[in-house]
Amino acid sequence: MSSYGSGGGPKVAVIARINPANGEVYYATFLSAKKADDGKTNSLVVNTLSWNGTNLTVQAKSWWTPRRANTNSMNCSGSSPYQYTVIFTGDLTTVNSASANTCS
Repeated sequence: MSSYGSGGGPKVAVIARINPANGEVYYATFLSAKKADDGKTNSLVVNTLSWNGTNLTVQAKSWWTPRRANTNSMNCSGSSPYQYTVIFTGDLTTVNSASANTCS
């Protein structure tokens, strides 16, 4: 994603790897939802983060619509928010997978 896109104040999540010794940010990325019809940013709220020693899993609520690993909008049915899961590599540079209930 090259930008947050336009929008009227939706929530996005910033995730960063931080050096605990000095607070320096090694790398950061962000997650957002994107309206498929007009490309505007929509809200995404992180519920939990989990680390398995290799990958970071983010569980979030995403409003219309969550994004695929390639950042394109998913196709969803039913009403939002959608339960959204994103799995990052440990360095946060790659999304291994992204999924949401009732979305493809």
